[in-house]
Amino acid sequence: MWPASRASRRGLIEFAIGAVALPVGIFTLEHAGQRYLETAWSGPRLLAGAALLAVAGVAVFGIARRREYPWLLALVAVALPLFDPTQAPYDGGFRIVVAVRDLVLIGAAILFVSHALRRSDELERKIHGEAVVWSYTAAVVVLLVHAMAADVLPPLRATWVASGLLAGWVVAWGVASRRYQP
Repeated sequence: MWPASRASRRGLIEFAIGAVALPVGIFTLEHAGQRYLETAWSGPRLLAGAALLAVAGVAVFGIARRREYPWLLALVAVALPLFDPTQAPYDGGFRIVVAVRDLVLIGAAILFVSHALRRSDELERKIHGEAVVWSYTAAVVVLLVHAMAADVLPPLRATWVASGLLAGWVVAWGVASRRYQP
């Protein structure tokens, strides 16, 4: 039995496609962009990277169109570690435009998830509440362990923590959804 109507098997397939195509497309584009003067093969790499990002975009659009927000949260958990704001250009005007764009995208995502949760029934809200509690509790434990062993562990990045929180939420949501099934 599948966990909920909010997350279909088709959404799982589209999530898997997007979760693979997005990082591979980004790394392909970065590799082609870094070596565009060295080899004649950078053109096909650029096209392949752009095609992979387009495939990821189609997968995300399909999930968003069906309003399957758990798969979108899972995709955000995959995409957050790929976000590196330090690589943004340091030109003042362009950096402000990029910051505003990112804030608009984050605001739209928050509005989408909050709207989807408001439209859900009481059981779905309870499931998400439990998932958030488990996810945040696990994150606090991991952060405390990291703080105690900070001398021997690599430093944490905020995007990794946010990604871990979202991934934990999606996993706990799946477990709780299965538990409340008739």
